[in-house]
Amino acid sequence: MVTDQAAQQAVVEELAKRGVTCQKVPWTGRSNSGMSKAHRYGRIKTLLTQGRLLLLDNAELRSELTEITVAPSASDPGYAITTHGPDDMADAAVMAITEAHRPMVVRPTVHDFGLQELVPLTNGTYRPSIALKSRRMR
Repeated sequence: MVTDQAAQQAVVEELAKRGVTCQKVPWTGRSNSGMSKAHRYGRIKTLLTQGRLLLLDNAELRSELTEITVAPSASDPGYAITTHGPDDMADAAVMAITEAHRPMVVRPTVHDFGLQELVPLTNGTYRPSIALKSRRMR
């Protein structure tokens, strides 16, 4: 679950009380991570243009999206997003889609096997040697 900067700490704390993890994500202003509002709206536009994203036919979402204008900007990513009315549903959709579309980060697994304690397998992986298994069973 993610939240933008609006009442961010309160949202994170209340969800934590209910056992739900919530990540704070940058939304307004500049973002070195490329995940600002302008970057995210740009990503959605790209996905829609490429036919890689289809949106639900929802009148409120459609209304909010059609009220958004894009103008050239000197700051990264080269354009600015301006909303001209309510944009909560559009913002929520854009944030959810771009978070779901982010590549998954694979965290490395650390094992306490020594170099001499692993046996290479034919599929390119390794397994613990018998000596390690018997030593651990003692």
